Amino acid sequence: MKQISLFFMPIMAFFLTFFSTNLMGQQCYFADLPLVEQQSLTDLYNATNGSNWTNKTNWNNYSVAVDDWYGITVENCSIVKLSLSSNYLSGNLPNLDFPNLTELSLWNNQLSGSIPNFSMPNLRQLNVITNQLSGNIPNFNLPNLQELYLANNQLSGSIPNLDMPNLQVLSLWNNQLSGGIPNFDLPNLQSMGLGNNQLSGSIPNLDMPNLQVLSLWNNQLSGSIPNFDLPNLQGLNLSSNKLSGSIPNFNMPNLQGLILNTNQLNGSIPNFNLPNLQQLHLFCNQLSGNIPNFSMPNLQDMLLWNNELNGDVPNFNLPNLQSMGLGNNQLSGSIPNFNLPNLQSMGLGNNQLSGSIPNFNLPNLQQLYLYDNQLSGGIPNFNLPNLKWIYLEDNHLSGSIPNFNLPNLRHLHLEENQLNGSIPNLNLPNLIVLHLHINQLSGNIPNFNLPMLEELRLDNNQLTGAIPEFMQLPKLESFAVCPNNFVGFIPTFQYCHPNKTFSSSDFASCVDSDPNLIVVTVFDITDQRVTLNWTAVPDVTGYVIKGRIAGEEGWQFFDSATNSTVFDNLLPCTNYEYKVCGVFSNNGYTTFSEMGTCMTRGCPNETIIMTNVFIAQQIGNALQIQFNTDKEETATLQLYNSTGQMVEQMSNAVSIGENDITMPFSGQVTAGVYLLQIRTPTQHRTARVSLF
Repeated sequence: MKQISLFFMPIMAFFLTFFSTNLMGQQCYFADLPLVEQQSLTDLYNATNGSNWTNKTNWNNYSVAVDDWYGITVENCSIVKLSLSSNYLSGNLPNLDFPNLTELSLWNNQLSGSIPNFSMPNLRQLNVITNQLSGNIPNFNLPNLQELYLANNQLSGSIPNLDMPNLQVLSLWNNQLSGGIPNFDLPNLQSMGLGNNQLSGSIPNLDMPNLQVLSLWNNQLSGSIPNFDLPNLQGLNLSSNKLSGSIPNFNMPNLQGLILNTNQLNGSIPNFNLPNLQQLHLFCNQLSGNIPNFSMPNLQDMLLWNNELNGDVPNFNLPNLQSMGLGNNQLSGSIPNFNLPNLQSMGLGNNQLSGSIPNFNLPNLQQLYLYDNQLSGGIPNFNLPNLKWIYLEDNHLSGSIPNFNLPNLRHLHLEENQLNGSIPNLNLPNLIVLHLHINQLSGNIPNFNLPMLEELRLDNNQLTGAIPEFMQLPKLESFAVCPNNFVGFIPTFQYCHPNKTFSSSDFASCVDSDPNLIVVTVFDITDQRVTLNWTAVPDVTGYVIKGRIAGEEGWQFFDSATNSTVFDNLLPCTNYEYKVCGVFSNNGYTTFSEMGTCMTRGCPNETIIMTNVFIAQQIGNALQIQFNTDKEETATLQLYNSTGQMVEQMSNAVSIGENDITMPFSGQVTAGVYLLQIRTPTQHRTARVSLF
């Protein structure tokens, strides 16, 4: 055998490398594709409004290789992947024919109409989640399909008994599918999501040895739960159906989530041997009997509320538990002093628990719900730095309220107990809701400094003294304080609070009537300026003046150190409202003015809604006015004295032609010259009138 000269070996290597590189890197253009693929690309672009796609780079540019068209992957001059997700495709999906396509991803678009019965033998993934597709699901002939994602559409009809031996993922949730669940023969299926449809009937005892997730939530399924033999199952969600009967004692060692809430299940809770379970949701059923002392070291959520469970609460040894919801049952006995270092939420409300509240050592606790029980004794001064919600209302708790050091507390509910003593001046900078009503609290109300407080209830106690001014509660929106045993007058914030004007009825049952009002005088009125002067009030630290254009929602606030202020840059011929409030440094009595009105000068006389304005006759305390108008609308009549203060106002419907209106007036109207203004939604007129 002849040997090849070493001289020729580098040359041969060069030619082999050159030809293999050109073969593997061959560019494929639209004209090089099979005709069925050319047609499918054209059909897809035209049928789904391609000109409006978010990204259509190089599409229909036949001088560019197809592999550089957005979303397309090519191998051996044939399309193998088509990914146009979140690309604003709209319209009907055409029946595509890509013989070598392995992945079709069109999720999160606006595709509508029915799903074609594709014939693409190599397709492994079909994803059209989150579109507007409707109609039935085709009984696809896709022998190599591994993942079928049709969720979050408007598909209807029954689910076909799919013949797809390689299918691993079946995602059909959030549609309008009805009928029963087929007893699929899908030996490789790993995930089946059929939740949030209208499926009915019983759940088949599925034979799917590789199934890891079974999600059938929010349907109309009925009957009992099969004792599944699914050794690899990790998540089982059958919530929000009509399932009945008892819960099987599942033997599924890999199960991590057991979600069976909101059904009609009854009987006792099994003492599961599920070492990997993390979520146990059995709430909103009809379960009864005692709660097992579970041995599930990985359990994080145990939600059993709203059942008929009774007996004692076990002193659980669940080191990873984060949420414990046992409320709305019939549990009795005392509350254990749990050793649950990761617990964040404890819900035991609305049971029959008795005894005292333990001084828990739960450093991560954020929510404590013990309301509506029969708990007694004092409230511990909790050392729980992460606590945000305390709900202890409707118990038999007694003693005083601790001066909590809970910097993150948002809600404190201690109402409907037997608490006594004075209210501490709480230092809770994040507190939003404070409910202490229906107790036996006494003493004065502290002048709280709670910058985030929105809701305060102190009613139905035995509190005394004056109601504080609460100048350090800037976000207060809801306030109830009566009945109690207060003295003094309604506080300033009832009239001058920046967020809300509280009703006098909030105070009428437990404070004296309003004090003598500040009297305000308006003078020096021009078209853009008004001066207010009012009676000085002893012991005030200053005044707050609220002002706004009459009829508007919001007020503007102005401070004044003296009993006079000037408002500049006002609008001509505009009616303004004002109120003056005194500010005190202590909890003493308050004072304020009635809301007054005044109108700036500069009203135009050329816009006329009436003619022949005159005093027909003055009969006692009434002014009779006649005028003509050419529209049917509502007119507002306002009478201003010579200082610009409105002394009378009335509204009256007017009709086309001559109108005759009688305007009564009170003792504020004396002999003199007045301005009579008649306004409608479209026009107005001011006229000078004389009264005798």
